[in-house]
Amino acid sequence: MAGRRASALVAALLVPLVALAAGVQVRIEGLTGDVLENVQARLSLAALARSGEAPSEAGLRRLYRRAPREIRAALEPFGYYHPRITARLVPRAGGWLAHFHVDPGPRVRVVAVDVRLEGPGRGEAGLQGAVRAFPLRPGDALRHDRYDAGRKRLLQVAFEAGYRDARYRVHRLEIDPRRNQARVRLVLETGPRYRFGPVRFPDAPLDPALLAGYVPFRRGDPYAPGKLLALQHTLERTGYFSSVEVVPGAASPRRHEIPVQVHLVAAPPDRYQLGLGYGTDTGYRLRVGWQRRYLGRRGHRFGLDLALSGIRKEVHARYRIPLRRPRTDLLRLAAGIGNRRTASNDAVVRLLEARREQVRGRWVEAFALRAESVTFRVGGDSGTTRLLIPELRFHRLSRAAGKAGTARGGGGRIAFEAAAAARGLLSDVSFFRLTLAGRRFLPLGRNDRLLVRGRLGTLATSDFARVPPAYRFFAGGDQSVRGYAFESLGPRDAEGRVTGGRQLVEASLEYRHRLWKQLEGALFLDVGNAVDRLGDPLRRGAGLGLRWKLPVGTAGLDLAFALSTPGTPWRLHLTLGAEP
Repeated sequence: MAGRRASALVAALLVPLVALAAGVQVRIEGLTGDVLENVQARLSLAALARSGEAPSEAGLRRLYRRAPREIRAALEPFGYYHPRITARLVPRAGGWLAHFHVDPGPRVRVVAVDVRLEGPGRGEAGLQGAVRAFPLRPGDALRHDRYDAGRKRLLQVAFEAGYRDARYRVHRLEIDPRRNQARVRLVLETGPRYRFGPVRFPDAPLDPALLAGYVPFRRGDPYAPGKLLALQHTLERTGYFSSVEVVPGAASPRRHEIPVQVHLVAAPPDRYQLGLGYGTDTGYRLRVGWQRRYLGRRGHRFGLDLALSGIRKEVHARYRIPLRRPRTDLLRLAAGIGNRRTASNDAVVRLLEARREQVRGRWVEAFALRAESVTFRVGGDSGTTRLLIPELRFHRLSRAAGKAGTARGGGGRIAFEAAAAARGLLSDVSFFRLTLAGRRFLPLGRNDRLLVRGRLGTLATSDFARVPPAYRFFAGGDQSVRGYAFESLGPRDAEGRVTGGRQLVEASLEYRHRLWKQLEGALFLDVGNAVDRLGDPLRRGAGLGLRWKLPVGTAGLDLAFALSTPGTPWRLHLTLGAEP
């Protein structure tokens, strides 16, 4: 008898401990999608289950009793005001099961939407468009988030159009749960429209006339806070200043003009740059630069660049002049000398160049006139060629590619170049050259993306032997057809030396998967060749690799196989630096 009492006492003492240690599992049936996610986010029991904590039985039952009220509150933003909830809390091995079956019931529908504008801005086209685009219409299922988004968007459009005093005189979402009906009523009082006043640059380190060219608005334009932010970013990107502060002043009560003051602190006049990298194609890469940020008050800039690598040695002097619209219009002057030596060719280039660049949205247009004297050897061709080359370039930058490990956005670029020379017009040879190149990342989910890359080129000339190697086409290497040595693909002479081609075709698909944080794995297939005639055989390379994003750039390691070569030899490609 005493033994049974002792056992009962021990069991009684252990029961609270077991209840304390027990976990809880929550099961919700009858809901899907955003509605289910919102219920799970609002339900205290679900939060407890996710935490992995072991509650007391009393605490667990308290949260269980609260659950139906929390489920109803989570359903209402989606228009469900009459749910039927069946709940059970049952013990099971290792813990508890909280089971909820939810029938959300009929949904509240919007029966009337009355969104109106009052005041001086009631006829403003942008505001009228925001009224028409209100995200709830009669007959729609009620969504509180859409009501909130539409209300905020209309007010934001008013602010951006210069109506700084815009306020809602009426903002009501009327819900009749018994009839499952909802009515939206909004009345926006716009108030007066404010406009930009004068922009001043007190104590500016550069000529105010130059700085005025960076202002993206004119006096009298509707006041928009976003344009002040754009002005600040534009001035910061010039590199002239270490500090930029754009301050709107008090509005004039009669004209409703808002003056703007821009306070600028000059950056140190000298800027130094050092860049390091490595590639299987180039060997080491070293770039050293010095730049005088401003010469005088007109924003002229001068710099020297030294670039060294296993295949290239160059030095350039550069001079940059902001033109009448300095935000989008620049003149660049350059002079330099360089030597480039690879397994297939070598050249010494002396050049003078004038280039005008204009930015049009995300397109950058550049027209250049370049004088060159090139002493070269490629295959059996050698000599010195003088060239005067007009060149036209367009390139378009899209939004930056998503970083590894994030929800990827598409990112990349496309570039087009046309260059020509005419014999007798300060050139020793006539040619016309076109290239088109592009690359783009396509998102395939949170951890995956696809890099699509391609390049096409054509060269027309009647005297190919006088064309320097920089204007011929070669293929093979880290950024071309992997599995083949750098510039090892192309037409060959009788002695087997690569001489370069008149046509270029390259295409690449590379699938990337995030393995860990900033580390990605890659599978790729490259196809291409430099040829004299379209239709000549293309070469294929394929393999796998790793990409590791570092603070200084991206480290890449590829094991590539030359599929078009007998025996399918393999080759390692190693790169360190910015991705092209």
